Amino acid sequence: MLLRLIHPRFRWLQNTAYGLFWVFFLPVAWADDEFISTYQQHWLEAQSLQRQQLWSGVLAAYSAAFHALQGQHKPQDLFYAQAYPQYIHRLEALLDEAADTSDAQQKQHLLRHALDKVENLRAAELKNYFQNQRLNISTATLKTFLPEHTAVLYPLLLPQRLELLLIDTHHLHQYSVAVDRAHLTQVINRFQYNLQTRSRWQFISQARQLYDWLISPLLSELEAEQVHTLVMVPDGPLRLIPLAALTDGKQFLVEQLATAITPSLRLTDTQTHPPAALNILLAGLSTEAQGFAALPSVETELRQIQPLFTQHELLLNEDFAWENFTQALESQAYSVVHIASHGRFEPDHRQTFFLTYREKVNMGQLQSVLRDNHQRHGQALELLTLSACQTAVGDEQAALGLAGVAFKAGARSALATLWYINDEATARLLVEFYRQLQGASPLSKAQALQNAQKALLRQSHLRHPVYWAPFLLIGNWL
Repeated sequence: MLLRLIHPRFRWLQNTAYGLFWVFFLPVAWADDEFISTYQQHWLEAQSLQRQQLWSGVLAAYSAAFHALQGQHKPQDLFYAQAYPQYIHRLEALLDEAADTSDAQQKQHLLRHALDKVENLRAAELKNYFQNQRLNISTATLKTFLPEHTAVLYPLLLPQRLELLLIDTHHLHQYSVAVDRAHLTQVINRFQYNLQTRSRWQFISQARQLYDWLISPLLSELEAEQVHTLVMVPDGPLRLIPLAALTDGKQFLVEQLATAITPSLRLTDTQTHPPAALNILLAGLSTEAQGFAALPSVETELRQIQPLFTQHELLLNEDFAWENFTQALESQAYSVVHIASHGRFEPDHRQTFFLTYREKVNMGQLQSVLRDNHQRHGQALELLTLSACQTAVGDEQAALGLAGVAFKAGARSALATLWYINDEATARLLVEFYRQLQGASPLSKAQALQNAQKALLRQSHLRHPVYWAPFLLIGNWL
């Protein structure tokens, strides 16, 4: 209570102290002797300084204790129960201070500091999901290069409010929306569920509400900057929804803006543009395999995509074996790898897979072969498309795996779906996407996807967002 009376910006220390107390005394395997010694030293120092009301020292000591905590390898449940709240407390303090200051320069400084914390949190979530503390994630201060007419949105679901941080080519902007995390999550879950019911349009009320919360506060800035591409770094349950299907009641967002997502802007090379000539490795299953149902339109999909590229290779059905796939990647570098097969993103990354004709291939195997291809040929994969894959419905941890697929597989971009949809609609959309991408007028991947989605939207029997909305462009959108 004393901290609250002295200054509101220190109110998070009580919550931080409580959370760190339980982390410290929780007898779990990841707290080794060296960690206990370092952590205890900073923790006791913070308590001593707090009793003396030396607040700047308190902040520094708690920060050091937090960094000791941050470096530990924690099971997924402990990360969200213990470490995650500490990130949120620190973020709230920075955002409160930024909202209170009238000094424009100081506000920009605080918001950039907050963005660094958000990026650290997103990196920690990816490390926790993949259970690998040695993932190649930069810890440098966030520096952004954004093309003109592009903006990046960070929605932050705080316990009592929604904070929106928007980066455009000139400034950072902060917006606060009066909706608590529990209510927002409830609307998101209802939206996702209703959106997948083809026969009804009950999702519209949630689509409008989410548009009002996430997009409406930004509109004046988006219009002033003439933004045509909006990239979102999603938080929590927002990983479960397609931005394209939000609506203002007159138009879907896809009719207004091209959209993409990235698990972290720091992980996205925003200065890299795809090569002028793309070549493609096409692989897929149209027949029943390993107990999974046939996907009849896959062969049509692959054979219609094939002539859009001057250089291509096709592995279909029995030819789509893991050995053939790896040999194809060894023989030459491909700009695009397109896999049309059953696949699934699960809360446990080790259970995430896609099918070849005889094998189940996990993302670790795919990552390994694609990175070997990059090292062998000196050319990074521009785009990995996973057609007919889906996430574990309603599970934001599985959706984190979907968002991390491009990074984990060593691709600059990935195109994947939130849920399995009609394979005829999939074929139509993907053929149009590649046609747009390879057209005479150069388009970004995000704009090519937008045009492909609008092409389905204009067809009466495919107008429902269930057919075109679940396609997400992940990573580099250029």
